[in-house]
Amino acid sequence: MIVNIEAMMNVGRAIGQNNFKMILPEGSKLSDLLKSIKLQEKGNAYELMVGEDGHLDSHYTVLLNEEQVDDRTLDREIKDHDLLIMMDTVHTGTII
Repeated sequence: MIVNIEAMMNVGRAIGQNNFKMILPEGSKLSDLLKSIKLQEKGNAYELMVGEDGHLDSHYTVLLNEEQVDDRTLDREIKDHDLLIMMDTVHTGTII
């Protein structure tokens, strides 16, 4: 199956590309997809965005089909033509 990927900001720089497609076997999970996305230097997107404790790093935002991913959804099954968006978390200032 084909998955569409958009990697923005520092995540895109770490991967070395911003918009690309990947082919995965049927039954692949989101965690499998993240592990298959290689970084330019060393490692993969899973190692970049998920801590050793299995929790998503709050420095990153991951969306699957416009729904924010959290620790519980890392094992969600990927479907053909899903859209994965990965980016740095944007923090806005407090409005007074």
